[in-house]
Amino acid sequence: MLKDINYFSMVKDLYKISFDNFNLIFQQQKKIAEAFINAQPEIYRENLKKLFDEWSKNIENAFNDYKELVIKGLEYLEETYDKMVK
Repeated sequence: MLKDINYFSMVKDLYKISFDNFNLIFQQQKKIAEAFINAQPEIYRENLKKLFDEWSKNIENAFNDYKELVIKGLEYLEETYDKMVK
């Protein structure tokens, strides 16, 4: 049976690690983009920073929603499988 090898726990842990890695990459890219914006002429910098901050916030919100959805989906599958097997 799948439960004997903790399949769902392993998959959930794999996704959590993947999400953490993606978040790390996103934070690094965010710093690079901020450095790029700071290197722009001052007349453009304020508008670029405002647009980037809005975009970045939307990306983080979408990512967190997706992460929560995937984890809840895996938990649902695990519960459903447990009910089916018993």
